Amino acid sequence: MFKPLFLPKFTPLLIFVLALALLASACGTGGSGAAGITATPEPTPDHASILETAADTFQELRFFSFLMTHENGGTPIAFGLVMEDVAGQVAAPDRLKAEVGAWAGSFFFDVSLVAIDQDTYLTNPFTDEFEKIDGGIISSALLDPATGIAGIIRDARDPVLQGEESLGGVATYHITSTIDSGQLTSISPSAESGIPIDVGIWIGKEDSYVYKIWMDGQLSDDEAPDIIRTIELSDYGVPVEIEAPSLESDS
Repeated sequence: MFKPLFLPKFTPLLIFVLALALLASACGTGGSGAAGITATPEPTPDHASILETAADTFQELRFFSFLMTHENGGTPIAFGLVMEDVAGQVAAPDRLKAEVGAWAGSFFFDVSLVAIDQDTYLTNPFTDEFEKIDGGIISSALLDPATGIAGIIRDARDPVLQGEESLGGVATYHITSTIDSGQLTSISPSAESGIPIDVGIWIGKEDSYVYKIWMDGQLSDDEAPDIIRTIELSDYGVPVEIEAPSLESDS
């Protein structure tokens, strides 16, 4: 009978080493071959590039919708009304229409607003007819690169990236900063310079759209120090037609 010249002794130590080798081989070749490889996380861009890209993206827009709400106060508009909330659409470069909820003393009214270039039209809460008003919201101001939404983003002082947040199912970067109140005349025509306003900005990770802006602080001495304004933006690129309303004096 043939006898092997060499027969290894399978000591406990040798069995342990072989088991480790087999395990390593299985991990390296199983499945798609990528097991055991740790993916390098995608680096988060710095806040400066996030803000710059968002401002550039906003200035290229033609259409968007917005909702601005107030806490602890409101924005004066006309007819003795103080605006509490406004929801509307913008068509670049100079057209806006909105529905406004506003107070006059203890009475609350719903009025309509149309702004085309430098002209602002508002329905009189007592006649429900459009009238042209002075010193109202200027539609192009929201798109002004200096004082509009893009201006708020570009003028952010000492920005801090707070992290990533989901906003209505959209992954966003949340950045906080401050801005001088005088840069917010597009939000309130009576805004005065010299008051630091705390600002929060939420910018889409994938599309660089601005989805929300939060502003804490008075824009003039006539406002409450703790007034808060929130602007939510949506419907980017959805077309809307905006025409000047017919006035009673035109008929």
